[in-house]
Amino acid sequence: MKDFHEAVLTLKVPTSLAGAYKKAIEDENSRYFVKNELKDSNGDVTLSEIKPVWNGNHVSVDIVESLQEPESTLKIAMISHTLPNLQQSVKWYETNGARVVSKSWEK
Repeated sequence: MKDFHEAVLTLKVPTSLAGAYKKAIEDENSRYFVKNELKDSNGDVTLSEIKPVWNGNHVSVDIVESLQEPESTLKIAMISHTLPNLQQSVKWYETNGARVVSKSWEK
């Protein structure tokens, strides 16, 4: 689809922790809510609301297990309408050991 930017990465992790890595990666890229409070100069709350926070990337992780190795490979698929958000996330994963398989903006 022309409206999305896409990236696929792989990351080796211990097989015993692959499920936890999958959940952590998918959860950290999902929406979550935070309490947002504004206070006046006396420290009194003037506004209290719950706001959504999201980095703008949709992420799906598949676990590829190998019978010959003690490690599993995570296949991380990422898409976003906002290229800078996706580029920043891809760079972060690369810095932390992931290998880029493909990027739609560099073909």
